[in-house]
Order: sequence, then C-alpha cells, then structure tokens
Amino acid sequence: MRTRKLFLAALLLMAGRAGAQVAAPAPVYPLPSPEHMEWQRLEQYAMICFGMSTFNDLEWGYGDTPLERFAPIGGEIDAEQWVEVCKKSGMKGLLIVAKHHDGFCLWPSKYTDYSVKNTSWRQGKGDLLDDIHKACQKHGMKFALYLSPWDRHHAQYGKKEYVEYFHKQIRELMERYPDTFEYWFDGANGGDGYYG
Repeated sequence: MRTRKLFLAALLLMAGRAGAQVAAPAPVYPLPSPEHMEWQRLEQYAMICFGMSTFNDLEWGYGDTPLERFAPIGGEIDAEQWVEVCKKSGMKGLLIVAKHHDGFCLWPSKYTDYSVKNTSWRQGKGDLLDDIHKACQKHGMKFALYLSPWDRHHAQYGKKEYVEYFHKQIRELMERYPDTFEYWFDGANGGDGYYG
C-alpha cells in the first residue's frame, strides 16, 4: 500500500511539473543564417562530374589531353535529360563541374583556349553550362557550379599570376549566372609551393 501511495505521489508531482512553463534553452552560437536554412531545406541535390576526363577514363586529368578527345557520342549532350532525371529523383538542384583539375572548361571561357570553344562539339559553339542552366530554370531546379582552383593545364599555376586568372574565371561565371545558388571550390592543389 505504501508503494502505491509513493507511486501516485510521484505521478502527481510529474504531472504538475509537465504543465509548468519551462524556459527555452539559450541558443548555441553561431546560429544559422536564413541562407544556411534555405540551403538545408534543399535536402539533396546532384553533382555531375563530366568533362575531358570522361573521355579518358580518368578521375583526374593532367591537363594535356588533346581537345579533339572531347567528343560526345552522337555529337550531342542532352542537358535537359540530365536535369529531368535529377528532378524525378527528388533532387532540388544540380551542381555541375565547370572546370576540374585538368583545367578544361565546359563553357567558352575567354581566359583560356582549353575549353569547349576549341572542340569540334557543336563546331566550337557549345556551352554545356548554359544548356544545364537553361534546363534548370525550365524545370525549377537550382543551379550550382564547381570550379577547381587547381589547374594542371595552366602554365602559371602555382604562381601569383594564376590567382588573378582564377579570379577572372570566377567573375566570368558570376556574371554569366548571377542566380547560382552555390559555388564549390576543391581543396586539391597539386602539392607544395605557392598553394602548399
């Protein structure tokens, strides 16, 4: 009987406390910004790695692959199909590798000859970033870019002059695609020296 009374007393005590107002805990800083929260709500998005290395069966190219190797089968790339597949898979955005470590650019960059503008794909008039960007807009997907700071093709890599070149490419992409929701920069840098 005594155990029963103790149990009821404890239950009443807990019930009384359950109804009491409890102050929210103090926030733990730093708090996420509205932009951070928007990014979190994306939940998942796709990253497409496609470029010169696709045709070399390499993960990381050396920046010395002849431009004629960039040769999509049938001469065409269906960027809209890529975006549609990502959207049907539940993705809310798409990040495309605009330039990987080999330095090859999927847009006709005015700062390098190592880009789609000097390939036979679409007679040098192709721009894969623009195709994907337009498809993302059409299908309500967010558009993001990956731009490798390491460039194994550029002769000035590892020197101060390269930083200026890289900044020009960043500005070029920001001007072309001001609605880009994310830029990704890789930490791979080719070793010691200036960037070590």
